[in-house]
Formats: sequence, structure tokens, C-alpha cells
Amino acid sequence: MTSIRGDIFLFPVVWVAISSASILVVLSNEPGEVCAFWRLFLSSLILLPLWIQAKKHVKIHHVASGIALSLHFILWMRSLFLIPVYTSTLLVVVYPLYSLVIDILVYKYRPSLIQLLGFAGGVTSLTLFLGVNRLALSQGAVLSLLAGLSVTLYFELG
Repeated sequence: MTSIRGDIFLFPVVWVAISSASILVVLSNEPGEVCAFWRLFLSSLILLPLWIQAKKHVKIHHVASGIALSLHFILWMRSLFLIPVYTSTLLVVVYPLYSLVIDILVYKYRPSLIQLLGFAGGVTSLTLFLGVNRLALSQGAVLSLLAGLSVTLYFELG
């Protein structure tokens, strides 16, 4: 097991990789599917040695999780060309709201009062944001929200 001190040096790498993704996608001016393919392909090549070393077998939930991740990237990257980057990013990161709903419905999880208040605040803020920016029926907004749902499925299945 690695120590937190050793992993702390990975945080800047993760931060740069995540925060630069949307900018690089938009600057590439390539379709979302192309960007998603290359992101997943290169990530798979980087992680392949770790997977081989772990000698794990692929199970059906691994495949389903991978499909959900690819859908997340495709939907989100397509939305980047339809709405502003900040809006797309904001809408895709509502996945904790989806996750709480799935945990309640599927796993019979009983959320605490603070979680319910946070959920209500998140939904209210999202509704206000969508209404103010008139994005409720925007194709880009719907793609971003579906990308958030896809990444939720990725996390839940994984």
C-alpha cells in the first residue's frame, strides 16, 4: 500500500489532467467521439501494465463500467461545442446528486439530514442556473446532464 506522502505528488498531475481536458477538447476542434476515443485509448495504454501486473480478469461489470465511461466522455465532449465550457463542466459535475438517488433507490441507503439538505440545495441551485441561462431545453445542457448520469453509472458499477 502506498503512503499518502508518496501520492501527494500525483495531485498536481491529476489536477492538470482534469482541469485541462475541456480546454484541450475545444482547442482540438475535433468531434467529441474522436477526443473520447483518444483519451480512453491513451489512458488504457498507460494503465495496461498495472492491469497485467494485478492479474485480474475482466468481468461483465468492468465492461459495463467502461461503456458508461466512454458514454460520459462522448456526451460531455460533444456538449463542449454546444454550450460554454463552464456551463458544460458545471452540469456534468452534478453526478453526486444522481449517485445519492441511485444509492437510495437501489441500495436502500438512508441519507442523513445534511445530505438531504445538500441534495435539495444542489437541485435548487441547478434549477435556478438553468432557468437564468435559459438552458433547460438546450441540446448541450441535456448532453452534459446525460454525461453526468453516465459517469455516475461508471462509479456505481466500478
